Amino acid sequence: MNRLSKGGSRWAIILCAFALLTLPTAASAASQAGVSSAKPLPKIEQVVDPAFPMALDDQGQVWAKALNTISVKDGFHPTVLIRGKGLDRVSSVASNGGVAVALREDGSVWTINRITPASVNDHVSVQIGERLPKLEGIVKVVLGGTLGLAMDKKGDVWVFEIGFHVDRGQTVEHMGIMPVHLPALKKIKDLSFGSTAITFLKEDGTVSQIPYTYRESKSSMYTTLRTASPEPVKGMNGIVKLSKDSALTRDGRVWLWGDGVLAKPDHDVMAPAAEPFQVSGLDDVADFAAGGEHALFIKKDGTVWAWGYFSHNPSALGELQPKVYHELSPIEGLSDASSVIVHGEHGGDSVDIVVKKDGSLWMWGADESRRIHTSPLQVGFRNP
Repeated sequence: MNRLSKGGSRWAIILCAFALLTLPTAASAASQAGVSSAKPLPKIEQVVDPAFPMALDDQGQVWAKALNTISVKDGFHPTVLIRGKGLDRVSSVASNGGVAVALREDGSVWTINRITPASVNDHVSVQIGERLPKLEGIVKVVLGGTLGLAMDKKGDVWVFEIGFHVDRGQTVEHMGIMPVHLPALKKIKDLSFGSTAITFLKEDGTVSQIPYTYRESKSSMYTTLRTASPEPVKGMNGIVKLSKDSALTRDGRVWLWGDGVLAKPDHDVMAPAAEPFQVSGLDDVADFAAGGEHALFIKKDGTVWAWGYFSHNPSALGELQPKVYHELSPIEGLSDASSVIVHGEHGGDSVDIVVKKDGSLWMWGADESRRIHTSPLQVGFRNP
C-alpha cells in the first residue's frame, strides 16, 4: 500500500507539473488576446478634401472624419477617421464644397450624406445616399460645388447637379438636375474644375478647356457646358494627369494657369489670371496637387516637395494671418509618398495630406482647434 501510495503520488506530481507547463501564462494569454483583438490600420489609396477628409482604402471602404471627442494615439494627428455607413465596394470618391459622391466598382454613382450625431458617443459622420440615375459604366467623377462631371469608360462625359435638403438634422443629397450627355466631348481621359475653366485631357495627351467665370451661377455653368465646344490649349502635349489649374506631363514636368496667386507673375494677387505655362526648375514629378496658394509635388524617388504660401500661425475669427512663402524645397521626414492633396487656396488656413506607399495617411497644417502643425503627423482610424 505504501509503495502504491508513493507511486501514485509521484505520478500525480508529474502530471500536475506537465499540466502547469502546458498552460499559457497570464502574460502570454494577454499577449495573444492583444494580437487577436488588434486590428491593422486600413491601407489608404485615395483621400479627398483635407478640410473634411474622406479616405478610400484598398478594400473599397470609405472612412471620414470622426465627429465629437474621440481618443487619439500619442504622436498622432488630432483628426481621426471612422468608417462610414454603407460605403463599401467603392472605387473612388469626390468631394467639393460640402458635397460628396462615391463611384462604386460597378460604375454607378451614389451621393454621400453627412450625418448629425444623435449623441456625443456617436462618431460616424457619413453614410451612403441615393444612386444617381443614367450614370453607368462611369470611371471618374469630379465636382465643382454642386455641379458634377462624370466620365465613362468610353471617354464620354456627362454633366449633372446635386441638390440637398435637411431632414431631421441630416443633410441629405439628392439628384438636382438630371445627368445630360455632352456630345462635344469624346475620348476624354481626365477632367478637372478650375478657377477660370474646366479642363479636359484627351487620350492623345492634348488638353482643351471650356472657359467660365468662377462667380458664374451653377445654372449658367450647366448651360455653358451643354452648349460650348472645348478650345484646344496650344503647346500642351504629353499630358497624363490634371488637377485644379494644373497638369502633369509624361516626363514629370508641371504646367500651371488660372487665377491662383501661385500662377501669377510675381505672385501678384491683383494680376489677371495666368495663361498656361510650364514651371521652370521642376522635373521628375510622379504626382502632385495644386491649390491657388501652394502646391505639393511627389518626386519619383518618393520625396515630397512644397512650394508656395503656407500657414504658420492660426487665423483668428474674422482675421487672417499672413502666410509664409516657401521656395520649392523637400519636406523633411516625408518619403515613400504615393499621392498628395492640398487645401487653403481661398485665403483660409492651409491643410495638407500625404498618402504613403504603405497606405498610411499623414496630415499637417491647421486642425479643427485651429492649431497649426508644421510637421506631418500620422492619422489614426477607428471602427464604428
